[in-house]
Amino acid sequence: MTWNHDLTTAPRDCRIWLASECGKVIPTYWDKKREQWAGFATNGKPPVAWQPYTVPAHPGVLTALERIEAKLITTKHTFVDDVGGSV
Repeated sequence: MTWNHDLTTAPRDCRIWLASECGKVIPTYWDKKREQWAGFATNGKPPVAWQPYTVPAHPGVLTALERIEAKLITTKHTFVDDVGGSV
């Protein structure tokens, strides 16, 4: 995922990641009451970039599609017999 520096395109109806000027990455959402991103000070510096909020899966957990692909790979084998070729 790459960072988007155009904060006007950040969705305000779901959680996102925001990057602060001080180097922090903060999971946040749009606070309608305060009309700003939750976790950022009213008079503080605005975020510098955003990206969609995603939670990575643990590496030991396979998605359903990955399990199907793994099964196909392990059950479809092509065998080639050497039938008398010489070296």
